[in-house]
Amino acid sequence: WMLRQLSERSRCANYRFKISSLHPKNPLNKADNFEARALRHLERNRDAAYYYEFDETQQQLYYLEPLKTAEKCMQCHSNEKEGDIRGGITIVHDAGFYFEERKMFLIQTAVVGAIFFGMLFFIFRMYCLLLRRNRELIRLTETLEDKVNLRTNELDEQNNYLQAVLDSSPDIIIITDGEHLLSANGSFFNFFHYPTLDAFRAEHDCICDFFEKVDVLEYLHDKKIEGQLWPFYLLDLPELKHKVQMTIDTETLFFSIKARSLEGFSSKVLVELSDITDVEIQKKSFEKLAKIDK
Repeated sequence: WMLRQLSERSRCANYRFKISSLHPKNPLNKADNFEARALRHLERNRDAAYYYEFDETQQQLYYLEPLKTAEKCMQCHSNEKEGDIRGGITIVHDAGFYFEERKMFLIQTAVVGAIFFGMLFFIFRMYCLLLRRNRELIRLTETLEDKVNLRTNELDEQNNYLQAVLDSSPDIIIITDGEHLLSANGSFFNFFHYPTLDAFRAEHDCICDFFEKVDVLEYLHDKKIEGQLWPFYLLDLPELKHKVQMTIDTETLFFSIKARSLEGFSSKVLVELSDITDVEIQKKSFEKLAKIDK
């Protein structure tokens, strides 16, 4: 009775409460739709301590706790058993603040989600672009590698052909920077009796090591002439006929020597030595005969 009086006199703006029952003695306590659902639920689920619902349209929270028959209640309610649910206390609370908070939470969640998925999309797009760029680089690298290999094979073929041409020459042909031997043809190895260029380099730096001193101006015998390395000296005086004398295995031979620059290689010179031993011997014989006649 006291609880009913309090519920009837309650005038709180944010909430109100009342008692209700499925079988009320007072018609004013008859359960409404929510209370009927709540009481039936609590009768089916005796362990449940309460039942509640949110009304999003009215933005209100409906909460109900059961009123169970106690031993002292049976003095007035003798027709009921202890533990029966006689009714419930309903509290209706204004939940506008909750819906506002939930609305703000949903908006914030939507914004954060949009930013997150936007970043994911951006990362995915960047990944796709990088992946496509990487594939293009791989394709370009493979294409470039194929071109380099093709060009390398072409250069190897050209070098092999050039070497074959040089090897077919009876003259000694070398490439030098004036101090070191860089390349040579077959006639060079046949003349000096070295199997490879490395074998020659192991004992000599330059072919000029074999040049012998001859007291004639046209013969070369030093690595440097007038301050220049001997190949570049030859390049600067192409109009002169230069010669060298070399002795191999006790045999002295004479060579005419010419130099040509290599296009694109300013520090390298191609040198050709032609055997003129027979001519020089015959020339010296003539000179000897001329002295006898005098």
